[in-house]
Amino acid sequence: MPRPLPIALALLLTSVGLLGCPKPPAPTPAEDASAQDVDGGSEAPDATVDAGQPEVDAGPVHCAFDEDCASDQRCDDAISTCVKAEPCADIANCGYAGYCKNNAMLSCRCAQSAKASAPNTGFCKRRLPACTGCQSDEQCGAGDSFRNDLHEPGKCLDLGGTKVCLEAYNALKCPCGKMQLVGGVASCVPSDGTCQGSFQCCTRDTQCPSATPFCRLGTCQGLCRYDFASKTTVGCAADEVCNVTKLLLDPANPGYGAGLCGPSCTSDANCQKAPDGASDFVCKTETNSAARCRPGSCLDDLECPDPGTGYKGFCDKVRGGCACEGTGPCYCRTDVDPLSHAARQDCKPGYKCVKAANPALSYPNDGECVLANCVDQGGANNGCATPLQLCCGEDRPSGPQDPCLGANGAVLAQFGECYMAPQPPWCMTCQDDATCQAAGLPKAPKDPSLCLPFKQDQSFPPGHCAFSCDGKGCPKGFACKWLPVSCDGNASACGDAARCQQNGSNPGQNGGPSTPIMDCACTVPNAVGGECPAGSRCDDNGRWCVISRVCMPTTATCP
Repeated sequence: MPRPLPIALALLLTSVGLLGCPKPPAPTPAEDASAQDVDGGSEAPDATVDAGQPEVDAGPVHCAFDEDCASDQRCDDAISTCVKAEPCADIANCGYAGYCKNNAMLSCRCAQSAKASAPNTGFCKRRLPACTGCQSDEQCGAGDSFRNDLHEPGKCLDLGGTKVCLEAYNALKCPCGKMQLVGGVASCVPSDGTCQGSFQCCTRDTQCPSATPFCRLGTCQGLCRYDFASKTTVGCAADEVCNVTKLLLDPANPGYGAGLCGPSCTSDANCQKAPDGASDFVCKTETNSAARCRPGSCLDDLECPDPGTGYKGFCDKVRGGCACEGTGPCYCRTDVDPLSHAARQDCKPGYKCVKAANPALSYPNDGECVLANCVDQGGANNGCATPLQLCCGEDRPSGPQDPCLGANGAVLAQFGECYMAPQPPWCMTCQDDATCQAAGLPKAPKDPSLCLPFKQDQSFPPGHCAFSCDGKGCPKGFACKWLPVSCDGNASACGDAARCQQNGSNPGQNGGPSTPIMDCACTVPNAVGGECPAGSRCDDNGRWCVISRVCMPTTATCP
């Protein structure tokens, strides 16, 4: 006769993983007939033994609990596979079996077996966790020997039509449920009174759902964190602290420095125990938080002091400490952040991180924070301090780093330096476009300079030159902007009325309604003619017909 499918294995096959504590199926008649209550004797002989027939080795048996295995085997939690169990003559022998002292402190019973080498000799099997299907009280940990710091003795009781293990109610030991009379017995049950998943008791992490992924003290727990910016604990009750778990101390883990809620620690030794502690963990008080377990080194940039130079003094999670602390040199990192994939920002504004031939900087990505020039900072508007200053080299980011020369050949600035823009041309008046397009004046290769009225700023009355640009090259206080072809009130200006589309809106005056900005749309980037009216082209993004792209004033004014 084939052996019935183990209860927990059936659950695994039907629900793709034992998450939380699912409702187990009702025992089959074969299962029910194969076991007796704890008061009635021992387990029946293993069903895989058939008199006169040799056993067939079907290979490793996957399991979730010891009960899923043959009577002389137990479940190895690390590999979820049945392995040899420790033999025993009585329950006292099981106190020496290491797996009987697991994290959830379920403890073992001495289960008798027909496979035992001598009569009345059995094998050590851990009790089933709460809310797991059962056939006998013995499987659930009946008797005072199963009472410990985390658990009370258990019984196999009918809850909602299914027999499951439930622990005796104790006001101090009902960590994931409530007291409820089940069959006249005061028991600890899930908060919703069923075993449908809200009862997150567990024996290992793999039984817990992703929202509460860690099995600690017999219950599934979610992650918490200490917010160094607000100086508050997030995710824990008021009387708990967030104890860091070493399992998340990976710099590439977005949950770096997170932990599990629990009581405050009293000594470093409390914090160095497995599975969450480590030898470098300490019991440390945070602002607005009682002492908690955490690494002795930094966890956040906000824990690191300001060095008072171009360095920020960040927390280096790989090396385990604040940069610029101690006797070593300050350094910055020239690689990218493994989470954001963006360049590190280890230097203060106005500085950049460059590789340096400093023998004290031994790591390959180490660099030094040096003053950044205006080109490094993105041009005149970011890197220059004074309106109407130009950034030498901004329009040549990949070209030769030559100095900027004046009309007479004199050096106005070295590459990366700011210098005052000549006046004129940036504030020169004009009568027509040709005036602004004369030789020697600023221009971009794609678009013409124009004589336009500067309506954005009253300091620029009609009749000033708007010099063409190519995304860069404007002085501080100017921005390189597109001049679209307007069709406001005249859809035929686009040639095809369907291309007259809204391109933003103007705010209403005196609190009135806003008015749409209507421009000619296009689809072929840089195309001249075709979709766009004569004298215009399609912009670089293939979105709007434009007359030109020019430097327009934003904050700068001319004398």
